[in-house]
Amino acid sequence: MKTFRLTNWHRNAIALFALSVTPTYAAAIVNGGSLLNVANADKLANWVGVSGVIFTDIYTFKPGDTTIAWHSAVDNKGPTFTLITARVSGSTGAFQLIGGYNPQSWASTGGLVVTRTASDRTAFIFDLTTNVIQRQVTDSAVGQYQTYRDISYGPVFGWGYDIGVTGSNLQSGAITQYSYSLGNQTGVNLFGAVGSTSIEIGSIETYTLTTVAELPNLVSTAFGIWLLVWMRHKKIFPRLTNQKA
Repeated sequence: MKTFRLTNWHRNAIALFALSVTPTYAAAIVNGGSLLNVANADKLANWVGVSGVIFTDIYTFKPGDTTIAWHSAVDNKGPTFTLITARVSGSTGAFQLIGGYNPQSWASTGGLVVTRTASDRTAFIFDLTTNVIQRQVTDSAVGQYQTYRDISYGPVFGWGYDIGVTGSNLQSGAITQYSYSLGNQTGVNLFGAVGSTSIEIGSIETYTLTTVAELPNLVSTAFGIWLLVWMRHKKIFPRLTNQKA
């Protein structure tokens, strides 16, 4: 019987196929605005703990927009990321890129979203400029206040507000530290200050997120079939039929 010996080429091809079964792949951005780049999208996906996330821009601030415009674009869309450029009110300093992850849908009514159990407190706020993340407090009742839903407000996280876009024209708000923290509950807000800091807002973008967890398996399966067919066509594999000893 004809014997078949694996060459280094064959071993490399098999190794490539094995790697394709469990690939790592970056987050993607659809209809992206100016605030979210791929590096930050990957960071946000990592903070959520999910790979293969597609971020789709569903709202980008335009001059003249009000809270009504924001809600009409983002309400009832499932989990979202909202990115905000902000600086201390009255300052001339650079804008920082802050925002928050809401694991539930936004709405125009309903007031405070209360998450009584620690397992439901999966929202977080962040400052991408300083690489700071503050998650919902899980070991105290103050952490139960996840978001605030009201047509007269823009995105609001926590009760205090940890991040609150409170101006009807979406250009002013405040940040504090109450329902979200670094884990040590020091009372320091995203801008590194104690207490509430009034902020001027430059722009807002909101993104939905969709996972494509099945894509790697589909890609690797298709690649594997193609590889086997190609190797057979090139007569790299021996014929298993009509062989004589």
